[in-house]
Amino acid sequence: MNCVDHSTATAFCAWDTDGGRLPTEAQWEFAARGVLNRPWPWGGPDSATPDGRACWNRFSPMQLGTCLEDDLAFAGGATPDGVWHLVGNVWEWTADCYAHFNDPSCWGGLGRTNPVCVNCAFHSRSVRGGAWDGNLASDIRLGVLYGYAPGDRYSYVGFRCASPAR
Repeated sequence: MNCVDHSTATAFCAWDTDGGRLPTEAQWEFAARGVLNRPWPWGGPDSATPDGRACWNRFSPMQLGTCLEDDLAFAGGATPDGVWHLVGNVWEWTADCYAHFNDPSCWGGLGRTNPVCVNCAFHSRSVRGGAWDGNLASDIRLGVLYGYAPGDRYSYVGFRCASPAR
């Protein structure tokens, strides 16, 4: 789902998954990298491009129209666990505030096994995964994060829900 702000995404996840929520950045990244710390959700070398595996680069003749019309065109981009569209498609809201990984004001120098950055010093919320409008493969690599104001709604920003812990 796209074109929703952070609070709508948060509310939807709580409703749809009976107490679910947006994933933390750490959860999102683990879903994408897995235990093997893959460079791309599907694996492959760092130098691999997401051509044919992710919806990105709106200027590529190969991609025009396929992002919305044919989901199966990107089946090769799924993780070994079957999770689709972790890169490209749309940026995804996370539960975290936006901060650089080395920002001590967010995590206070604590270990970050699965932190949630709650210090919104930049008044932005973190998004992960890149979107269909990225022009370079580096725009959608797994390590890229960005922030948007929580009230922003864009066609290239969406979300996925994390199930509640049981």
